[in-house]
Amino acid sequence: MRLFFSLPPDPAARSALAEIQRAWRRRDRMGQVRWLPEEAFHLTVAFLGEVDRADELAEATTLAFSPPPPAFSVPFSGAGWFPSERHPRVAAVELAEHPALAGMLNRLHDAIDAAGLVADRRPFRGHITIGRVRGRVRPRFPASESCPGAYAVTGLALMRSHLEPQGARHDPLATWDFAPTLSQNDSAPGQI
Repeated sequence: MRLFFSLPPDPAARSALAEIQRAWRRRDRMGQVRWLPEEAFHLTVAFLGEVDRADELAEATTLAFSPPPPAFSVPFSGAGWFPSERHPRVAAVELAEHPALAGMLNRLHDAIDAAGLVADRRPFRGHITIGRVRGRVRPRFPASESCPGAYAVTGLALMRSHLEPQGARHDPLATWDFAPTLSQNDSAPGQI
């Protein structure tokens, strides 16, 4: 099975990403980008490739995320071509560096190691793909811009990817919820 770990977007992040995508679609008059459907938006945090030990991986992940870490939110740092404007492969919204995200990634890599597997260990650049450049063209419209919004991280998913002619389809194999955090209007137990 072709597997990866992702952080699914919360409704507010999905809505913000869809709004950014709509603005870019209006600029793409030549159809140089294949725009992803909103339900395909996600943040890949570890790509494993072809794996035949999904059960061991899920067990190791359950152990690594017990107790679950608190949910957290990572601000968008901007939108643009990824990996670069000179060599664009995808239109993406990038995330700012965040200590809670780095800590979560360390726990995840510990779980992958404990399962005896190896994930892609290239330096992590958090981004959410909203479109894929068609072929080797270089889109003729600018995309770099700042963008408001944040990505609420409330859980982790082990996903199976099915490669199909119209694009990849992703199915969750296992999910782990993170501990909810209190909003500013809520009070902790025992507090008034």
